[in-house]
Amino acid sequence: MPETDTKNLFKEFPSVATTEWISAIIKDLKGADFDSKMVWKTSEGFNLNPFYREEDILNLKYIKSENNPEVSGLPVVRGYKTESNNWDICQEINVINIVEANKFAVDALKNGADSISFVFNEDNNIKQYALQKLLKGINIENQKLRFITNGDIVLLYNNIKQEFLNRKLNFKKANIVFDYAPICYLTIYGNSKELAQNNLLKYSELIKEVSENFKNIKIIGINANCFGDAGCLLTHELAYSIAIASEYLSLFSENGIALKNIAKQITFNYSTGSNYFLEIAKLRAARVLWEKLLEAFIPNNSEIIPMNIHSITTNWNKSIYDKYNNVLRQTTEAMSAIIGGTQSLTIRPFDINSENENNFTNRLSRNISIILKEEAHLNKVGDIAGGSYYIENITDNLVKKSWELFLEIEDKGGYIKAFKDGFIQEQIKKVQEQRCLSIANQKEVILGVNRYLNVTEKFINEVKNNNMKKRSDFEPINIFRGAQEIEMQNRNKLK
Repeated sequence: MPETDTKNLFKEFPSVATTEWISAIIKDLKGADFDSKMVWKTSEGFNLNPFYREEDILNLKYIKSENNPEVSGLPVVRGYKTESNNWDICQEINVINIVEANKFAVDALKNGADSISFVFNEDNNIKQYALQKLLKGINIENQKLRFITNGDIVLLYNNIKQEFLNRKLNFKKANIVFDYAPICYLTIYGNSKELAQNNLLKYSELIKEVSENFKNIKIIGINANCFGDAGCLLTHELAYSIAIASEYLSLFSENGIALKNIAKQITFNYSTGSNYFLEIAKLRAARVLWEKLLEAFIPNNSEIIPMNIHSITTNWNKSIYDKYNNVLRQTTEAMSAIIGGTQSLTIRPFDINSENENNFTNRLSRNISIILKEEAHLNKVGDIAGGSYYIENITDNLVKKSWELFLEIEDKGGYIKAFKDGFIQEQIKKVQEQRCLSIANQKEVILGVNRYLNVTEKFINEVKNNNMKKRSDFEPINIFRGAQEIEMQNRNKLK
């Protein structure tokens, strides 16, 4: 149907002013206060109205309208996908036992995974002989791969490159993300060794080599998902990630690398949580913030440098009791990331906190993505949330609040200094205290934990992450599940 026809669809119906709608709502409230009953005061620091109309998006700078006729093409808020909304189904595998990790990876690739994300907790596993076993049976020339390490990134890179040479494969065809994140290492462990000048110099040389020779290899990671796993606000996760990106652009440009080349090397890893509409808007806001940051560093740049986004289901709201509820949580979290326009998605196993890795739970996590792609068809249309008055306004609010916090961090000397001075940790602690209190008071519900506890369940031991034990130079952020404390209290009620 032509656009002119759709505009005339409702011409026979008289338009209703916003004030009339509000008057009708107030009448139905029968004396109750409109603001307290109908306006959502989010924890992010902004309010959301019960309804929005076209007039509410007319002045948004990134949306083409009568007020903004200069906006053309595909705005960055809508993402970079022009034909569909496809995403990579990424299976995360912890490399503890090399042979087992290889079996999990091969099985995942045969059963729906588009890419594998190998998480290395020990430097021994990035040695040449170990990588040869780990990648056995995988077509590394045509397969998308991710390698997450806090260890020697230069050694890992060179050993992967050597594996290509050993197999007589073309390394220029490699499609690999080396997820190395020295600032996030400081954040999670409080250890600054990866930011030592000699390490940064070696890292800079590697970035320069990769950026100039390999277009499908990324080598700078921003693991902002750690903030989501710590229960942070969405505005915190966004602001911190942009502040870290700002640090990388500054650090590596000082070492002689072109700003555009640095920007193209960055991969943003975001958590995706249960706040459905706000999580959709978060990724849309992230792209706007990324564009604002690049405008500041590279003024008058006509080239769009896409923001590479990988999403990971958060661990903050996951429970070890009534654990199948986690599957439902992960489904809506995955939908938020997909509708928000993520390029790749990891759905962690629903029992990751209580069981060792196994093929069944890995398969179930992949199948969530496969169903959303093949049965729900969420891959068919790009930015299906675009134009929603509600989501566009949430996006705008997240952009404003996050940018405001980002500028505050910059005023404190940047992310690294703000972290070393304890500013980041204090912000996170305040939110954690508020959220834990809300969980204890059942204002924030975790089904099967603080409401509708299944008392027939047996006592379960939580799987501990021994990788958290590192020497600290500074106070690290405290990453824990929101359900943990209540689960400890509930143990006396269980069999």
